[in-house]
Amino acid sequence: MVQQVTYESLLRDDQFLNDAYKSLRGMGYEVSNIRGDVLKKFLQNRRYFETNLASTITQGDNIKDLNDLDKNSLKNALDKVEQLPSIFSKGSAPRWRAIKDYAVAGIADPTNLLSIIAGAFTLGTGSAVGFGLKEAAKQGIKSTLKAKANALVSKPVLKAMAVEGSIAGVGGAEQARRSQQTDMELGRRERGDYDPSQIVLQGLLEGTASPVFGGLINLGGTLAGTGVKELGKVTGVNDSQAIQNTKHFLDKWFMPSGGLDEPTRRNIELGDAEFRTLREEAEDVVEDIEANFTKSFKENNENIRIVNEAMEGDKDAIAKLDTISPDMGSAIKRFDDLRMRVYAKVKGSKIGLSNKVKNIFKKNKKYTRDVFEKYTQYGRQPFKNFLEDNPNVIPDFENWILGENQIEPAQLLGLRNKQGELIDDKVLRDKIIREELENSYTIDKRTKSIYGALKSKNIELPDILKQVYGINVNPAIRATETIAGILEPISDLRIASGVAESLIRRNQAITAKSPQEAQKLFNEFRVAQGLPETNERMVPLISNKSEINKKQLKETPFSIRGDIYSKDLEQIYVPVRMADKIKVMVDRTSWLSKNEALGPFAQAFAASQGYMKKGKTVYSGFAHTRNALGAFQNVINSGNLRGMGIRATEIRTLSKKDKEAFFDKMRSLGITATNVELNQIMTRLSELGDISEENLKGLSGWLARNMVRGASLGVSSVEKTKVGRKVSRTLEKLYTKTDDMGKIMAYLGERSKAQKLFDAMPDIQKHKLRQEYMQAFPDDFPEPTLKELDQMLKVGDVNVIKEFIDGQKVRKFTPKKVSKLKEKYINFQNKFDERMIDEMAAEKALNVMPVYSRIPRVLEKMRGIPILGSFTAFPAENLRNKYNILKLGSLEIRDGFEMGGQAGKILIQTGANRLLAQGTMASLPIAGAYVYNEVNKTDKVMPFVRESFPEWSKYHALQIRKGKNKKGEVEYGVTDLSYNNPDQFVLDIISPLMVSAANGEDVTENLNELFKDVIIGTSEPFIDKSLALQFTEQMMGYIRSDNPLKSSEYLAKAWKLAEPGVIKNMREMAGDVGAYKSLDKLAGNLGTSYTPGSFLQSRFEPLYYGEKRRYFDDASSIAGYLAEAGLAGDNFMYPYNLATKETILNPKKQLGFAVKTLMKNANSDYNIASSEIKNRLRDTQANWTLKGTLDLYKDSIEEHYAAQQGIYKLVNDLSAFTSKDDIKKMLQSKAIKQAGGLSNDEINNIMRGIFTPPKFDPSFFKALRLSHPEISKRVPYISDQFLKLYRLYTDRKLLSDIPEINIRSN
Repeated sequence: MVQQVTYESLLRDDQFLNDAYKSLRGMGYEVSNIRGDVLKKFLQNRRYFETNLASTITQGDNIKDLNDLDKNSLKNALDKVEQLPSIFSKGSAPRWRAIKDYAVAGIADPTNLLSIIAGAFTLGTGSAVGFGLKEAAKQGIKSTLKAKANALVSKPVLKAMAVEGSIAGVGGAEQARRSQQTDMELGRRERGDYDPSQIVLQGLLEGTASPVFGGLINLGGTLAGTGVKELGKVTGVNDSQAIQNTKHFLDKWFMPSGGLDEPTRRNIELGDAEFRTLREEAEDVVEDIEANFTKSFKENNENIRIVNEAMEGDKDAIAKLDTISPDMGSAIKRFDDLRMRVYAKVKGSKIGLSNKVKNIFKKNKKYTRDVFEKYTQYGRQPFKNFLEDNPNVIPDFENWILGENQIEPAQLLGLRNKQGELIDDKVLRDKIIREELENSYTIDKRTKSIYGALKSKNIELPDILKQVYGINVNPAIRATETIAGILEPISDLRIASGVAESLIRRNQAITAKSPQEAQKLFNEFRVAQGLPETNERMVPLISNKSEINKKQLKETPFSIRGDIYSKDLEQIYVPVRMADKIKVMVDRTSWLSKNEALGPFAQAFAASQGYMKKGKTVYSGFAHTRNALGAFQNVINSGNLRGMGIRATEIRTLSKKDKEAFFDKMRSLGITATNVELNQIMTRLSELGDISEENLKGLSGWLARNMVRGASLGVSSVEKTKVGRKVSRTLEKLYTKTDDMGKIMAYLGERSKAQKLFDAMPDIQKHKLRQEYMQAFPDDFPEPTLKELDQMLKVGDVNVIKEFIDGQKVRKFTPKKVSKLKEKYINFQNKFDERMIDEMAAEKALNVMPVYSRIPRVLEKMRGIPILGSFTAFPAENLRNKYNILKLGSLEIRDGFEMGGQAGKILIQTGANRLLAQGTMASLPIAGAYVYNEVNKTDKVMPFVRESFPEWSKYHALQIRKGKNKKGEVEYGVTDLSYNNPDQFVLDIISPLMVSAANGEDVTENLNELFKDVIIGTSEPFIDKSLALQFTEQMMGYIRSDNPLKSSEYLAKAWKLAEPGVIKNMREMAGDVGAYKSLDKLAGNLGTSYTPGSFLQSRFEPLYYGEKRRYFDDASSIAGYLAEAGLAGDNFMYPYNLATKETILNPKKQLGFAVKTLMKNANSDYNIASSEIKNRLRDTQANWTLKGTLDLYKDSIEEHYAAQQGIYKLVNDLSAFTSKDDIKKMLQSKAIKQAGGLSNDEINNIMRGIFTPPKFDPSFFKALRLSHPEISKRVPYISDQFLKLYRLYTDRKLLSDIPEINIRSN
């Protein structure tokens, strides 16, 4: 009987341990001869070999160099190890040690970038899958999939893909190939006997090489469940309620679109997009009316009356208006046309409108809402001015309020007694009347219902109240309120009804009369589908806003006024978790905004953040350029470059009518107006309404509004002016349209591929797609009847419709009727297919392009909380896009293999092109910079640049240009090409490891430091201080400071944080051409010695470490200046270097900053440690030990060792292009010596590569003996121990690692 191999049996197996030890030593690994150490190291090496491609290659090369005896030992040891049980089984190796080894090896592997991205979006399950698969493969899953791979693809194709290199160069596939090579080397496999299906399979399984490039197939396949279940076994955690609740919480707040499924998310987006076009057009119409009103009508009450009557459809008024002002007449006609289209859209939509609302439209097609200034946010003139302009208003109001019809209100006001008689005190009476008049005049927007536009005009107000309330005094406001008042509630209802219909068709919602009945029906359905019953509560999808309680309001996704919608909609129920996700998605309010105490300041903070972001984007020419470049690169990344120029030309040459229809379609699909940054800005600026003077009075309102004005540097006030508003809207549109064109190009590319794929599909697959689409997206297409259509689509073939109809007992059809029905069906199907393919393309385009509505909801909910970074949306969306591109490309290849035929080939090609485009674009800046630096011989400068530049850019694609200044001196210009790479945020996840490996460093040994860089780099956009918080800190510093110079520094920093990009560029360029000098000259001409220009320049552009100021004249050429200013760049890497400023390398400045950074903490910590040591030694009664005290000194020495090591590395890097004498002069300059606290001896030793430890003050021990005679005999011994420790570190070589010195307890 063969004895089972277990972990414990291997610990007792002398032959195995001997083989393992010999092979490890033969490969160059240090390992003790202790049994447990040998087995642990051998297993760890094997796990790295299986998981980390770099380790696979390194170990494979080491194995090749083994002698025959050691190769045989390794073969024997591996044969034993592979008999070990799975770590999920009894007798396995320690579980958590194995998990740790796999995790560390995976993180350090550059090819696992895709898996890391997947892990971020699957909340860790991606890692579980990858790990679970390695063990699950031993339990039979692998053999099943291998057989399937063999069945899907022919042997010649597999061999070509595996051996000829189509997939052998990446990820898991390359690991499998090299692993098989190693087995051949050890004699465990015949030479040349590759198993190609195994190579393809591992690429698919590990999610790093789906067959052409990178894959995430495990996330989309059945193995995901297996991996998670297996992980549950390891951890002992099962599918409990707590886990489900945690997963739900993370899904709704941290996953894109709140973790909703694709159809639900798209129905929400489509519902919102359907009315977006009308909203945008309404803004243009209102601006047109406002411009003409201000120009010709504002002070003429008679003309205002004519405009209002024209808006209500009065033909005589329309004719008069055309005579008075043709421009206003044209604007009102545009309003009328828009109003009719709004009504047509509302009436034509199947959104469950109530009969009451439908009747309003039937009764008055020219309905125009009455608008009172009192109930708007647009502001009114002061009450005092209103009285001066309307002298009769007080007596008219008095006559009305004291009239016979107002006895009860007059009693409530105290104007009449209980018997209804007027009070005698006329002074008091006049006072009450004036106060009530002022209250009636004062703006109270909160009392206005946003659904008022859908109310019929049944109540006729007295003329005096119309005058006081300010009825229809501004046609522009009236137009705004009419259109917006209809669209707001109807768009909510459109989204709700679309989501409801989709959920019902997909059996995710139930129609019932009560929650209890809904839960019963829902469980019956689950049981019928073979699913377990659930205890999850069912809640209404839509509820009457005025009737539900607080709990229902919290749980119900859509709370709408009850008289707007049909009551049938209240009988639709969904599981409470689904309802919660939908509510999070559609609710746009932020946390704290409703808090009475903190709300105003949270809203002011959000608005301030919005304006500051707007200044860095919308009001920045560089940002517009980067926006355009990013949109273009995103199109290429998504695999849609081919044919982009042709598509752009086709759009440009469309007729005006066709072009309008095309862009209307883009808006209705949710393709356009989805810019991530601009929408995030506008969401924050939407908070302004709640802190306006009309809505927030008192000190808190004043503070909130002035906070916004300050943070925006007055832009918030400028934008309220006509010119300011026009400039703002123009730039917003430009920023949006640039982004829109990128998304349109991506959509058209996906549309072309989707059509090509659909045309090549067999009929059965086409009809399957149609059924899925019908379930997910309710449409307004005309159809024979819905039941007939459903049946026809299920039958599929048009030729058998007659048989279907003849078989019906309900009614008979003549041949002529059948023929007409066929024709109608075919026409419908063509329209249906077109709409379906549109949606297929839109889904893919929006999954691979940045979209505002899909950012994690927590980012928007926290917009008023200062701890969140400023630019969080784009990195979050970039991460989602990269994940989707890789996943989508992998799935397209997999589905193509499964589909087969022409359609399968198209799908495989689509996926391969997508992945190839993404891989190429992601690596292009890094590869380009590398080639440029090599060709121009500037690569020798790179080590110093990476070590001395800011942390956030040290692993970027840095292009280094060599040139000469006007003095003929060599200088280097550094351009960060990654600045314009939209993929850089994702690349930051892996680039530290890639750069470390490229430099020949041991990634495994450096993993702790590198992983720290990764974590800091990827989390910084989310946890960095927001612009508004930084601005607030600087302003608080300014307020608290009593030092004028320090105060000016605070103020300058605050200005630089808040200034719009265009102002920043103008300020910098003005300084470059000598504007500050001119200001000084002007001050001198005025007879003052004060130099305001120099002072301002020193605040805005401070100099460091002897740095000299550069002007336009200092540049080597105009091209050189343009490169420094970010206005042009070297053609080699154009356009990556466009709108990216070149930094002229200043070795002394960079060295100074680096020395300060390295030595600051070391010196500070030494001072703290020294003080603590002295306090301990002085306190003879304290419970301290000499070992602990010496450890403090030792830790401080080691920190200095690390700092001096860093400086020595910089010196070595700098010496590649600078003489040692010049470097020494830099270090000995007063500024750098002060910054680093370095003595001349320390500098000399660093130049020689020798460590100088900080020496503990010997005079302290002499003073200690005198001041503490009771311990005087012990002091020499203590002093001697400190001196010994100092000497142990003295003269150590900085090239070596920090020495390990242990201090004994005695």
